[in-house]
Amino acid sequence: MKAQKKTESLEMITRLSLAGVFLSLLITSLIAVTAEGFELYFIPTFISALIIIYASRTKNLKDAIIISALIYLITDALLSGLLLGTLYAQGIKLASYYSAYYKDAPTLIDVILYTISPVTAILAGFAGYKIAPRKEVYCERPKEEHNVLFYSVKGPLKKLKYVFLGFFIGAK
Repeated sequence: MKAQKKTESLEMITRLSLAGVFLSLLITSLIAVTAEGFELYFIPTFISALIIIYASRTKNLKDAIIISALIYLITDALLSGLLLGTLYAQGIKLASYYSAYYKDAPTLIDVILYTISPVTAILAGFAGYKIAPRKEVYCERPKEEHNVLFYSVKGPLKKLKYVFLGFFIGAK
């Protein structure tokens, strides 16, 4: 019984972390498109971790910190892989990319903000745990469904669908 509960918890943590990675990449992409040249550092992953932990109503501080750390780790790995893959595909050397990007050397702010990124993963987990609602929401749902985050946003998304449908019908 206890091993099954650990497996369910691990599955939930993995799903929430992957949802957070997707949200972080989405935030990073949107801001990169709208504000070109603006360096975000750890802000998208921090916001993503807060949103995911809050929406999932994580009840355990350990789980919240693990979710946040996984979001940071996987997002940084994906962004680094995308950057290096893009440079490789275009035949650009990493040194020439950095010299063009930083125009000689990184600033002190760049060094400090990239260095504190792992610390902000723990802070995001702690802050998300503190702001997450503690009240248990009872609702009817199938017993085999364990996906807390997506079930909790199902109702508001249905309302949003009807709002968009109303605007679409009203526009005709």
